[in-house]
Amino acid sequence: LYGEIKETGFAQILNYLPPACSLQPEDVFYEVGGGIGRFAMYVRLQTNISRVASLEINECRNDIAVAMHKKVSKSYPQLMKSVSFEAGDVRKTGLADATVVHISPTAWSEELVYDFWHRLATEAPKLRCVVATANVLDASEDWGLSGGWATKRVADAIRSWGHLHRIRKVDGWHSRVHAGFYARAPCDHAECKMKTWRNSDKHTVKYFLAS
Repeated sequence: LYGEIKETGFAQILNYLPPACSLQPEDVFYEVGGGIGRFAMYVRLQTNISRVASLEINECRNDIAVAMHKKVSKSYPQLMKSVSFEAGDVRKTGLADATVVHISPTAWSEELVYDFWHRLATEAPKLRCVVATANVLDASEDWGLSGGWATKRVADAIRSWGHLHRIRKVDGWHSRVHAGFYARAPCDHAECKMKTWRNSDKHTVKYFLAS
């Protein structure tokens, strides 16, 4: 449901990661909307990153994830020690130490999508890459945005966070799911420009946008 991804889709996402999003040993990967924990555990099993955190607002799904994690830990005890699961709203739990985030906002409201991208800019200082998978993303549209929640306000919030590298389709349970890769633009060259904007909390945010 809601654009969930198959295991083959998990592999495709990791293979499609552009250089700016490649996973490094020091990375902390957040799965926002972690469901029953499949992707969180897959990422840890397939990479050598420091830690994986799954955040799921639905307690029942998170309980299933915790139970699955316990079973997988019997086979991979060392790797699974660095995977955590938490039931809660990401707007309250925070993403302070995240360096890479995966979201699937198919069922999110426009207000939540807008608020989330603004929070990424203000509350995740170490964040360098976001992977967004959802059927609402459309490669034919500017910045890959289409669907009911993709108003100019949301589109501008996403543009202001960073640079969209590319969009690919990955295997979902019911259909092919679009994946967009957003990364903070590397701005040590002339093609990058410093921008500023004021978010809904009246905080001034500086960001780099590749031209």
